[in-house]
Amino acid sequence: MNSIEQVSHLFLKYGLKSVTMDDIARELGISKKTVYEKFGSKEDLIYKVISHHLKRAQALIEKAEDQSENAIECWLAIANDHIKLQRDFHSSILFDLQKYYPKGWMIFKEHIDGFLRDHIIKKIRRGMEEGLFRKNLIPEVVAFHQLAKVEVYSDPSVFKKLGYDITTVYNEIIKLQLYAIVSEQGREYLNKKYSYED
Repeated sequence: MNSIEQVSHLFLKYGLKSVTMDDIARELGISKKTVYEKFGSKEDLIYKVISHHLKRAQALIEKAEDQSENAIECWLAIANDHIKLQRDFHSSILFDLQKYYPKGWMIFKEHIDGFLRDHIIKKIRRGMEEGLFRKNLIPEVVAFHQLAKVEVYSDPSVFKKLGYDITTVYNEIIKLQLYAIVSEQGREYLNKKYSYED
């Protein structure tokens, strides 16, 4: 685990605002002065961590795109990766980012409005070509709908309020998303996948 990953783990576990440069120095086993020399300010370090986290998420998405046999399997693979990433995600991260670190929030939003939007559109078109998604979908509208919920789905406190663990809630959300857009062929595929019929 490199230094950025170690610091990322701290921020994800405790939140951006509550982690101090002393905490970071202790975690890395170096002096606070060395932390500043190596990374600059806490804000600079947060931006590096966000960029690292988003690159990691992007790599997982691209891997799912390349290795999945179809658009549904791609969707499910990405959902599983997202659940794993969310398990250690402190509930204050997005609030801290938006309120105290606007540059970091901008990096996050650019990722959503750029890479993530393009990925969803591409995935929808793939599913339509494969006959698994409805032919009358407007991919840009589906992407808009998905992205409008990203901030909510990225906040672990939302899941806690429901009284279920993140895996249960997220899997249910994925089913709702998929059943809303699949074709008859896609519905049959999902029914076999989930071992039940509506």
